Amino acid sequence: MNIEFGGNAMWYYYYPVVGGEKELPVYVEGIGLNDIQYHAIRENGYHLPQFLYCTEGAGELIVGGKKYCIKPGQAFFLPSGEPHEYYTTTGQVWDTHWVVMGGNGIENILEKFGFTQAAVYTFSDVTKLNHIFKKIYS
Repeated sequence: MNIEFGGNAMWYYYYPVVGGEKELPVYVEGIGLNDIQYHAIRENGYHLPQFLYCTEGAGELIVGGKKYCIKPGQAFFLPSGEPHEYYTTTGQVWDTHWVVMGGNGIENILEKFGFTQAAVYTFSDVTKLNHIFKKIYS
């Protein structure tokens, strides 16, 4: 885990040691938060599915030839291998929380729950998301 404090900035990420876990149907590959989200350009996508959600600031997501403004209370899902780009649109602050899951059953589980393509979701309150995020991190 890395925790960084600089001025008001804070971020952390955690990549658990993945050994025998790779044999499990689902495991956490990485989890973290950034209050200053870097500009991500992934022409070939990421090798695992990703969930991200915003708690402060705003950013832009480009995926599937469409642009989405991502604001607090919004989340997005990116399937593995989906080309995408995202970046802040409000200067420095765009607080994102993210989780990357792996495992030999993750794709089947995601498909079962309808997570088959990139999508943006809006929540009236991210309290439950924060609770789930903290449990996964723990």
